[in-house]
Amino acid sequence: MKLTQTHAEILKFIIVGGINTLNYYV
Repeated sequence: MKLTQTHAEILKFIIVGGINTLNYYV
C-alpha cells in the first residue's frame, strides 16, 4: 500500500505551500 507515501507527499506539498505563503505575506 502506497497510502503512506501519498500522504507524505501531500503533507510535504502543504508544508511547502504554507512556507511559500508565509514568505509571500512577510
